[in-house]
Amino acid sequence: MAGCCRIFWLSQRRAFTFIDIGANQGLYSLIAADNPHCRSVIAFEPVAATHDRLCRNIALSDRAGTIRPVAAAVSRESGTAAISTDAAHSGTASLRDGNGSDGAEMVRLVGGAALDEMLAGNFPMIVKVDVEGHEEAVIAALTASAHAARIAAVFYEVDRRWTDAAAIEARLAAAGFARFDRFGFGRHYDVLAVRQALAG
Repeated sequence: MAGCCRIFWLSQRRAFTFIDIGANQGLYSLIAADNPHCRSVIAFEPVAATHDRLCRNIALSDRAGTIRPVAAAVSRESGTAAISTDAAHSGTASLRDGNGSDGAEMVRLVGGAALDEMLAGNFPMIVKVDVEGHEEAVIAALTASAHAARIAAVFYEVDRRWTDAAAIEARLAAAGFARFDRFGFGRHYDVLAVRQALAG
């Protein structure tokens, strides 16, 4: 994802919770946790080997008390699903084609009431979504959450080969997001969606 997201959450000057969906090895969780206004981080990473690396990186940092790693993927409903994996590149794991992949593993999905319980709190949330084609399901789960009104901004990845960018933007707009800043060009780019109250 673009370096602009680092600037965005490092520049926050009010208390917030950072939700890292598709945390991989934890780079963005650790960056967010470095902001003294970040009260907590929830880092979702479903792939077992990658989750282990995430936990090791958190343990090596001085932010272990701030970051909560969760061995699960966010989706519309709780359950399990096959995720495709690539031992050579942890950033390409995808629920999009897990069932047709030779390198697939079963992972836990968190949605609905289970996701609501994890997101419970009082601070505004800044969310990063990087899930290789599962973005629409994640955005649907977030906007349906009992805590949706606390989401101040969502930074998400778009790859036009498998992402309906217009559908995601429409869903977020209906949930009160007013500004959509695009970073990058071509078929693969990132979007920062900001809630109406902050879009000024």
